[in-house]
Amino acid sequence: MKHSLSLLLFFFVHLAHAFDEEDLKSLHVQVNAGQRVCAVEFNLQGADLRDMNLKGADFTGANLRGANFSHSNLAGALFHRANLSKVNFHKAKLKKSDLTDANINGASFKGAYLLGIHYHHAHSAKGTLFEDKEELLKRITHEERIYTIKEKFIVGKK
Repeated sequence: MKHSLSLLLFFFVHLAHAFDEEDLKSLHVQVNAGQRVCAVEFNLQGADLRDMNLKGADFTGANLRGANFSHSNLAGALFHRANLSKVNFHKAKLKKSDLTDANINGASFKGAYLLGIHYHHAHSAKGTLFEDKEELLKRITHEERIYTIKEKFIVGKK
């Protein structure tokens, strides 16, 4: 009984983190080299990608199911046709990211920075978590005001 329980536990842990180790290693090499990450078709299922600078990363067609991107910078990242089911985007910066045709079933966007996000044809949103609608609208309106002020006064655009 003890042996079968430990085997079952091993199998469960392996399934929860079924990422491809070579894909994860490649992603870290690119990040450490300061390169724009190209993770097209990568399998990063269940990977811990917290607190990372992945600005402009390309995750087109990637399997990111259950990955943890909390507190990561994903501004301008591409997630076309990516599997984002059960992904944790808690307090992630997703400004101007593109989730076109992505599966966001059960993903958590609580506290995420969502200004300018593209989500055309994002599907399977069952169980996806955002803040309470009123709070989310208030936060996005506030983010838009800050963005407008920065554009107008800091960058010098009119």
